[in-house]
Amino acid sequence: MNIFSLADLLTTLRLLLVPVYVWCFVEARAEAAFWVFVVAGFTDVIDGTVARLLGKSTRLGSILDPIADKLLMGTCFITLTMVGRLPVWFLVLALTRDVILMGGIFYFEKIRANIHYRPLRLSKLATLCQLLTAGLALLFWWQPVVQGGRWGDVFWIALSASALLIAVSGVMYISQGIRMLATFRNNHERS
Repeated sequence: MNIFSLADLLTTLRLLLVPVYVWCFVEARAEAAFWVFVVAGFTDVIDGTVARLLGKSTRLGSILDPIADKLLMGTCFITLTMVGRLPVWFLVLALTRDVILMGGIFYFEKIRANIHYRPLRLSKLATLCQLLTAGLALLFWWQPVVQGGRWGDVFWIALSASALLIAVSGVMYISQGIRMLATFRNNHERS
């Protein structure tokens, strides 16, 4: 397994773009915030594909990628909720799941469970829906006139699908974590 790869570079870029996005948002540079988010979201979509295609998965990437994902989406959801572009219940749902997931990952790292983290396929679909939801909300913040009609319908479909997929994938991750912990404890007791 490599130490650092092109996919890790894309993940690092996503992490570096989060404060740039926040600055653009705070400065009310809606167009810039939208495009920074689009670039960051694109790195999220392609980093895993790059790692698989090049056969360059790294332990660092398996830890950094979910952190970068949660930081980007959490920051975006918080800022968009602050300006009324996302409902509070959606923010609470997304952050609750992410805090539980990150807490589980940190716990497994703390007990040195040596587990390679792989996202569920359903979670990848959830991420795509969340990227679409956040992207549209940012677009509406930048260009409110676009919000009506079909785009508004697409937004509510994406938001609803995101919420459902966040909830279902959260339950699946918790179940998976409980099974992994039981396996780790059984193996640890035998040694």
